[in-house]
Amino acid sequence: MKVYVASRFSNREKVKNVMELFRKRGHEITVDWTSHKDLGDRGFLGNEKVAEKYAKEDIDGVRNCDVFVLLTTADIGAGMHTELGVAILSNILFGKPRIFVVGEHLNNCVFYFHPVVERRKSVEEVLREIE
Repeated sequence: MKVYVASRFSNREKVKNVMELFRKRGHEITVDWTSHKDLGDRGFLGNEKVAEKYAKEDIDGVRNCDVFVLLTTADIGAGMHTELGVAILSNILFGKPRIFVVGEHLNNCVFYFHPVVERRKSVEEVLREIE
């Protein structure tokens, strides 16, 4: 299956580990955004072309996945929730991806409770369910 793993940029080391778990089980990662350049406190100021490239890659990665996994964090991030919104709309319109919100912070966002979203405590639960 094709998988997209979303989370905050600051959580990218955990995301790398989770993506590796999926790869080892024979799944394909649609986009490895953890390799994106960290632009620090300046954000995308002066890096608009990079921002455009990343935005297109990430949205395409969500659109093309069979399974969307959002790793929750205590802090809420705009990017990961934008990706979640794309996944929810894609599921409503096209019946995929299957959407999982995973972790300890399963109550941080109203959209975690949308009917097409499945909430799980661990990535291992997700792997068992999709295989």
